[in-house]
Amino acid sequence: MRVFLFWVFLFAINEIIKAQNVTFRPGQIWNDTSGKAINVHAGYIVYEDGYYYWIGDSRTGNECNGVGCYRSKDLYNWTNRGLIIPLSGKISEDNWDLAKGRNLYRPKILYNELTKKWIIWAVWENMEVTITKSCRLVSDHMEGDYDLYDISCVNGILSRDYTLFKDDTDGRVYFIGAVNTNADILGVQLNDDYLDGTSNASIILDGVKYEAPAIFKMYDMYFGLFSGCTYWKPNRSRWAYSYNMLEGWSYERVFTDVTGSGIEFCVDDVKGTTYDSQSAFVFKVGGDDQKLVYVGDRWDENNLESSKQVWLPISMRSGYPTIHWYDEWDLSIFDNMYRFKRTKFIEDKRQYFLLDRNSNRFVSRSKSSFLLENDGNTNLCFTFYATDDPYVYKLKDNKTGQYVESVFGTLRLSEENDKTTQLWTFLLQEDGTYKIKNNVGEYYLAISGSSTFVGSTIYLGREKDARCFGVYFDSKIYPEDEEAALFTKDYRQNNLVLIKEQEKHITNLQVMKKGVDEVFTLYYDEKSSRINVISQEPIKAQLALYNYKYTKP
Repeated sequence: MRVFLFWVFLFAINEIIKAQNVTFRPGQIWNDTSGKAINVHAGYIVYEDGYYYWIGDSRTGNECNGVGCYRSKDLYNWTNRGLIIPLSGKISEDNWDLAKGRNLYRPKILYNELTKKWIIWAVWENMEVTITKSCRLVSDHMEGDYDLYDISCVNGILSRDYTLFKDDTDGRVYFIGAVNTNADILGVQLNDDYLDGTSNASIILDGVKYEAPAIFKMYDMYFGLFSGCTYWKPNRSRWAYSYNMLEGWSYERVFTDVTGSGIEFCVDDVKGTTYDSQSAFVFKVGGDDQKLVYVGDRWDENNLESSKQVWLPISMRSGYPTIHWYDEWDLSIFDNMYRFKRTKFIEDKRQYFLLDRNSNRFVSRSKSSFLLENDGNTNLCFTFYATDDPYVYKLKDNKTGQYVESVFGTLRLSEENDKTTQLWTFLLQEDGTYKIKNNVGEYYLAISGSSTFVGSTIYLGREKDARCFGVYFDSKIYPEDEEAALFTKDYRQNNLVLIKEQEKHITNLQVMKKGVDEVFTLYYDEKSSRINVISQEPIKAQLALYNYKYTKP
């Protein structure tokens, strides 16, 4: 009998171990602790009394059940806590009800420390989807019961896809939503009880055709992740940023199509459909700025209940949000995500890596070409050697001892020489990255096809194709090096000052060259293999040779 019980015990333990999730598998069926697929969508996560609570709209087929809730200790394993806002009762003529047949979706939850209440906002729609409003509910407890406060449009403006964002710096809460038939993004500061809008409101993104906002903050900078407007169909990801929640939002027009304009935060294969997902929210694990998780939904429009969750880590290392695809991952991925840091300033004879801004991948080298790669052994570590020009460097590959050079317009590694083809001008950008230009001709580091994929070829292209690169140090090798404060307003303002100084320097060189060209004749003496100078003003000879060293064709 004891032997039998022992084997029963081992079997039970084995089944428990098998049931435990220890990783995230984006887009795959995610079972709760009872073995059933998690059924909350487009929701939000909060932390309370040792548990993470995940709410979202719950479905049976395409029919909305209300707002469901799960809780977890570790973010991998979730226990179903049921409906915290069930749809029940009769439909009223005044549309003031939470009856079966209504739709509640994209619910967001916040705790109000002033009123000591839990607040939930959700999009409310009638069965025919001809009436859309914002539903607000209040409770003393996270899991309910919730009392209906109001069903109305915030500030009288219809918005379907929206989110809430609380600024931890000043405690203000904002409603951010798609309005004007999803043409614009509206921002509204909420009042102190988080239940109504105030007059402090504005269109923060005009005419962009974005929806599904997911807002987060890094130091001084607000970031928004969005999707385009293609109903249940996935589309390209978009992002924007600002230093003020209600004004000054910017985005880059890297692509333009019928679904909008902007730069993508997804960088791998299937990025054109945001990895077959739509943004729901961004979650900071433990409130840590360096542990950001993208939470999205892979919609099944024929059976919304079976829609899958897509969780992926967000890296802000490049200064902007980038999301790489992982079939499977766990929270340990954050341990080394920020090992390589952008240097505050470039030092002579220091080792650095070049990080492509758009892909968040390093300049690397295979046997035959330069390319983009994830962190690894093929990444090129360069020693930067300063020159007489404060913006010009020679780059030595530490593995081979050779120098980066432009050879007839192609990118090569060569033995050190005195040729201008081994000189590289680093042209500072507002965000602290650089366009890297060879000092012979008008050639810049560029990426084939403007790609962000692993293995994309790096080549020398014209200025219109130039890519931006950050200069990064390995914090394990140089723990004392100072990291650039990428997400502070002062950082960018200082860069603008430095850019003007660099532009002035370059202009002065150009003026000098023009003046030198008027009084000097430079010619190549085949016998001596030297550049000779003929001048009527010898006093300027040194100036001419200095200028020629950095600008000769």
